[in-house]
Amino acid sequence: MDGLLFSPNYALDHAVWVARNDEQNFRRDVLVTSNEGKNWTMARAGNAQPLALSPSYAQDSTILWADPASGLYVSRNGDKVFPSLQKASVEALSIFRFDPQAGWSVSGEQAVWVVAFSPNFAQDRMVYAVADAALVLSTDGGGAWSPLCKWNFGAAQIEAQRIIRLALTAGDRPVMVAGGAGARLAVSRDGGRSWLPVALK
Repeated sequence: MDGLLFSPNYALDHAVWVARNDEQNFRRDVLVTSNEGKNWTMARAGNAQPLALSPSYAQDSTILWADPASGLYVSRNGDKVFPSLQKASVEALSIFRFDPQAGWSVSGEQAVWVVAFSPNFAQDRMVYAVADAALVLSTDGGGAWSPLCKWNFGAAQIEAQRIIRLALTAGDRPVMVAGGAGARLAVSRDGGRSWLPVALK
């Protein structure tokens, strides 16, 4: 199993999403239940899997999806079984390829490892996403994204150096904490634009 998400409105809708690898067909399946796991329905087959649900999911039905090869997607149609995915605009994470005849072109997007919704998402529509090269921010609920800061991590760096956790407080100037494997931890007090390492003693 690659992913597990509970609906923020679970007490009423009993919805859970599960992403699993179908090794026989070389694809990832996303299943959903609305009756506490008694029955499961295929929601989507392919590489995209749900990363995070809006804290106000009961009102806005927003789910952010990630595809390792083609980046971020957002669905807002509220259909748990047939979510309508729209490609998010994340130019900051584009991967470029050079062809001697055709020149430079976008060949994909960097993989996004984690997504964090603002605790005030219903009002500010802000979402943060972490990739190897940058922290990006959306202020329209996940449709368009812009870079906040660069992590300065390269593709050759080891897995343990990646930022894989992100949390933030509520308020106009949220305190943000980013963490990686082991003892890697950093804090931002300016909305994610600059970071300072935190020593864990």
